[in-house]
Amino acid sequence: NTSLTEYYYVDNTRTLLARSKPINSVVSIHIDTDWAYGSDTLVSASNYTVYTSYGMIKTISDVFIRWPNSVKLVYDVGYATIPYDIQSAVKELVRFWYERGTGARVGVRSVNVGDKNITYETDIPASVKRVMDQYVLWRGIVR
Repeated sequence: NTSLTEYYYVDNTRTLLARSKPINSVVSIHIDTDWAYGSDTLVSASNYTVYTSYGMIKTISDVFIRWPNSVKLVYDVGYATIPYDIQSAVKELVRFWYERGTGARVGVRSVNVGDKNITYETDIPASVKRVMDQYVLWRGIVR
């Protein structure tokens, strides 16, 4: 669980995608073009809905203003328990790096029979990347 404070330059929209997910709770949202973020710029919690697993916040009536850093978001993110698929993917990645370090031939990407060329995974195995891509941090805004 981590508390974050972030500032957004958004388009005139009612939807904000936080940079991290899942959102456990929103502490505060301010919309302020003067960057003072006082109590008069606080968005009431009754005026937005949080879609926790997507890291998405939708306002009911306020529109996020197109202005540099006009939106200040303070929120808590993270998992209480790391999802099983991430645990498995990390174990697979550690095993891959360990075996590669011992000289074992792991992570074969392709084999060419004519000249007997073998290409190996050089960074992260595709199976690990597929799992981790599901948890990629979203950035930006959708309408």
